[in-house]
Amino acid sequence: MRKKLYLTREEIMKLKPIHGRDVTWRKYPSGEVLVLKRDQGLKYKIAKKLLGDDVEPYRKYVLDEVGSLVWELCDGENTISDILRKISRKLDIEESKIEQYLLTYLRKLERKGLIEVK
Repeated sequence: MRKKLYLTREEIMKLKPIHGRDVTWRKYPSGEVLVLKRDQGLKYKIAKKLLGDDVEPYRKYVLDEVGSLVWELCDGENTISDILRKISRKLDIEESKIEQYLLTYLRKLERKGLIEVK
């Protein structure tokens, strides 16, 4: 079982999210981002056995406008604090009002293997 690591808020805000290794993406003129994550897991292997080569070897995620802004800032250079500040300015919303949303969103991206943090 994986041991949980507890970080302080200050430590979390210093982390630098970066796109995952098995991820490719493109941005559409609409501002949406399409993220493709290579999928070689058990579900993929079972589907491939049952359906053959018609099964795509990746999962697709379409990010909305705000998600796309966050995604583009996950470059391994920006800290979570930087991302929060830039999104807050871009959307003209107080940082305190969107911090929890941002942290939850980044956690979801990490769980799906779309980003890593360093």
